[in-house]
Amino acid sequence: MKTRLNEQESLQLITEMINQARNNFQKSTGNSLIFWGYAIAALSMTNYFLLRIFHTPFAFSIWALTIPLFILTQFYYHKKYKQSETKSHVDKITGNVWIGFFISVIILVCVSYSFAIGLKSVVPYSLITPVIMIFSGMALYITAKLYRLEAYVYGAIIFWVGSLLCVILTVGRSEPDIQLIILAACMLCGYIIPGHIVNHKVNKDV
Repeated sequence: MKTRLNEQESLQLITEMINQARNNFQKSTGNSLIFWGYAIAALSMTNYFLLRIFHTPFAFSIWALTIPLFILTQFYYHKKYKQSETKSHVDKITGNVWIGFFISVIILVCVSYSFAIGLKSVVPYSLITPVIMIFSGMALYITAKLYRLEAYVYGAIIFWVGSLLCVILTVGRSEPDIQLIILAACMLCGYIIPGHIVNHKVNKDV
């Protein structure tokens, strides 16, 4: 015979499940977002200085580093937390959202470069960063709603606003270098700061 949970027990069970999900998020996805926030911000500013200060040819090739970084972080977090945590459906959904995000970014870059070379125009290059920021905002928003983390809702909004700023500030410019600074700022305010806020709250609630 199945035991029925009363209202208080049901609420307690739901609370425990949410806390466990948040704890899992902090260990894997949350810390990964903080890492990527620092990494992308550093790459953005490095790209900017190579392009505008040192006038380095093919400065954008530095972004190729994101591919081995992605593989290494996936391997690291999978190995580190494989045995130490029980993954819920929410964790699996979130993981797939961010994998889909990365695949979409790779395809976007390949398509944009193909159009830029084929059309002999810099316009497709100018679209890469704003579209990536739209993807980031969407992935953050989904993550925030799944885990009920308000800080990442604001992070998503920051990325969407940053995307619009990229368009507004680069229309009519021959070089979209200002987008690199906007991207670095959005990584700080959208990934890094919310990530540390969430970690602080999770540690406080444990």
